[in-house]
Amino acid sequence: MPFLDAIDPSAKVIDSVNTIVNDSGRLTGLNTDYIAVKSLIDSHSLAPTAKVMIQGSGGMAKAVIAAFRDAGFRDVIIAARNRDSGLALAKQYGFQWQPQPEGIAAAILVNVTPLGMAGGEYAGTLAFSQSMVEGADVVFDVVALPPEDAADPPGAAAG
Repeated sequence: MPFLDAIDPSAKVIDSVNTIVNDSGRLTGLNTDYIAVKSLIDSHSLAPTAKVMIQGSGGMAKAVIAAFRDAGFRDVIIAARNRDSGLALAKQYGFQWQPQPEGIAAAILVNVTPLGMAGGEYAGTLAFSQSMVEGADVVFDVVALPPEDAADPPGAAAG
């Protein structure tokens, strides 16, 4: 970030830039992942009192976790197989950690892992059990490829 003229609050909040805007030679770093997730939370009027289960602990997970925190959510569990990164994110944002999502009923489920991503070893795999999906009010699957993945039909069927 030393080559930027300005850093947008979206990038400051997670100390990560994924987009640089060149405005007449002035370079501003943003984080569009954070902006998109925060916008989805706000535009769908998700209740900050809802329990949230976020599965994943990579860079995109950090953007998702920060967006939920900044939207006022406090009852958030980070499920991550990687103990070190999962615990670090939980500690950084004041949330809980557990290695797997099983055994928790959450109103909002967010998958930020390669599970369900096309072309990989996890293609067609669900991030959450069918019963978790059916019990949730919102299922948010952050998968880039394909545009519709394994979680979409069960999520849509559950409402």
